[in-house]
Amino acid sequence: EGDETPLPSPYEFQATTGAGVTAWLRSTALAGIAAERWTSAESPVDRRLVVGNLRQLTEAGCVVSAVWRDGVTRLSERGQTPLLVAVDAEIVGLIGLRDEVREESGAVLQRLRELGISRFALLTGDRAAPAAAVVRELGAMAYVATEQTPDDKHRWIEKERGAGRCVAMVGDGIN
Repeated sequence: EGDETPLPSPYEFQATTGAGVTAWLRSTALAGIAAERWTSAESPVDRRLVVGNLRQLTEAGCVVSAVWRDGVTRLSERGQTPLLVAVDAEIVGLIGLRDEVREESGAVLQRLRELGISRFALLTGDRAAPAAAVVRELGAMAYVATEQTPDDKHRWIEKERGAGRCVAMVGDGIN
């Protein structure tokens, strides 16, 4: 709600695996957001837009106040992945995301169990609370690892293969 001014395309963009994104854009659309020093709506200004987890925002030089940290905690406790939004170094918003488990996932796992596959693992980039929500929905997992990057997941798979296990991975296409 509020101002629905579309943001321009960034002139530079950087994704940090497992953490978030940073975009640099030139616009009058962000003028007046969050601080008095951004009041010039007449000429475009360069802005850094950061959307990511707590680590991403901290590494971007943002000071995360107790109010924002409390919001992050509340979203996490509800099984959501919290993403903070900052313009330059000032946090201006918080978004909660939650992946929905596909409707057929439980049935697929049950069928695999019936076929004799007994060991399942959940490797996720999410924090512990969203992962726990998935485990509650899908059933017990032999191994759960949270806040994993694609490289972490790859290392885990290679370790399991090195131990002589046959490994199959199902993902959301990001990895």
